[in-house]
Amino acid sequence: MRIAPGFAAALDKFALSTLENEHGAVYALDSELRLCYFNPAWYRFAQDNHGEPGISERFPLGTPLLHAISGPLQPYYHDAYVQVLRERMVWQHDYECSSGNVYRRFHQKSYPLANGEAVIIFNSLTITRPHEADAAATQPPDETRYRDSHGLIVQCSHCRRVQRAAQPEHWDWVPAWVDRLPPRVSHSLCQPCYDYYYRFRPGRPPA
Repeated sequence: MRIAPGFAAALDKFALSTLENEHGAVYALDSELRLCYFNPAWYRFAQDNHGEPGISERFPLGTPLLHAISGPLQPYYHDAYVQVLRERMVWQHDYECSSGNVYRRFHQKSYPLANGEAVIIFNSLTITRPHEADAAATQPPDETRYRDSHGLIVQCSHCRRVQRAAQPEHWDWVPAWVDRLPPRVSHSLCQPCYDYYYRFRPGRPPA
């Protein structure tokens, strides 16, 4: 099941066929920020990236959005979508969702329904290229280098780079841990990703 009861009837400016035929992944959240719709492209993307059937099993309709987002990004997206619903504003955001071999950047555009019952989120691929362009920065999955004094490996929630335990200001690309995480991974944001993508809250321009 990928369309919550009543979702199609609540649509105002979009036809359901528009969402269904969109080539990029589209999902929707209800007024309580619970997942209430997935288009076919959502499942194609998950399938192509070895996410199925796990994605559908872990995040079915009705799942609160924050259950599907890692720690440091939760308040950012929560605040953004709450603002979209409250102010009936369209919100746009760029983010990275790479695999171990391919760098991918996406553009997200979120539209509120006029009645405030849902926000519809479109995700469009804007950049894709092999990671070989960054081969010089690629590091092997050496746990002695990355596991900290608490026994954790810290990965950036945005770019997926891994923080060095002894040099926390350094974050490395470790492709083996992008497709398959090692045990006991924590998530944070590296400083460049925080500064560029997340320092300023949605709808509030830099001071």
